[in-house]
Amino acid sequence: MKRLLITGANGQLGSRIQGLWKTGYEVLCPDRQVLDLSRPEKIGPWIKANRPDLIFNCAAYTAVDKAEAEAELAHLINTNAPAELAKAAKALKIPLIHYSTDYVFDGTKPGPYLESDPTAPLNQYGRSKALGEEAVLAEGDLVYILRVSWLYSRSHPCFYQTMVRLLKERDELKVVNDQIGAPTAAGWAAFESGILAEKLLSWDLERSKTHRGIYHLSASGQISWYEFAQEILKSLNLVGQVDCNISPIPADQYPLPAKRPQNSILSNQKRALIFGRPQMDWRTQFYAEVGSQLRQT
Repeated sequence: MKRLLITGANGQLGSRIQGLWKTGYEVLCPDRQVLDLSRPEKIGPWIKANRPDLIFNCAAYTAVDKAEAEAELAHLINTNAPAELAKAAKALKIPLIHYSTDYVFDGTKPGPYLESDPTAPLNQYGRSKALGEEAVLAEGDLVYILRVSWLYSRSHPCFYQTMVRLLKERDELKVVNDQIGAPTAAGWAAFESGILAEKLLSWDLERSKTHRGIYHLSASGQISWYEFAQEILKSLNLVGQVDCNISPIPADQYPLPAKRPQNSILSNQKRALIFGRPQMDWRTQFYAEVGSQLRQT
């Protein structure tokens, strides 16, 4: 029986990946008490002792604004820990699927970002993730970095959950309209990750090495945070009346400790080479992700 390791298994992405493997696999989901990524020196020995056949690294320091004051901790978890995971995976000759972010870019490119575009992060979180990518590629062998943009889920804290709460609580809301991206549903990203994992578990070593590298894993299309908030309001009004007026504002009217990229659109053309599956647009993903929650509202 194949053994899978999922770090960050209780997060919005890790929990959905965990749910994919109901039968035929042994799934290891250590919590922080068992495998603490803020102590990278413990990672190699633990993996050597438990010998998984594939690793999903869903764990990360994701508090973007807090990272400005906790840069050392962010880099420990997002840079040092992935490097140790890559080393351990290389020693066992097993694949490592590692997740990254659109925040590795500065957002100044006029069109979608390619995997080959140079990184230029604007904040400490983005820097820690960009350095994590470099470390994984340098230290690992069968490594597959999946950059996900504007991740959200129906069950964990995220922009979607925040908007649902605020739209129900307030009569008026202001949301940034000059930052664009493609909201990506955790359920879809998890499913696509499962497709990749099954391929890697079936491929021989040489074929797996051929496809190592960085891939973008995001929805198609593009919207602003304001437009996403509008769609969330529309979805809530499908099951009940929510009276809230949403106004667009520029990002400089909503200052935050960490600067965000204006353009977070990721090109997914390379993904088709390995996944062999069409990209799904953000709106289809959205209603697939939150539909069951709306029915329960």
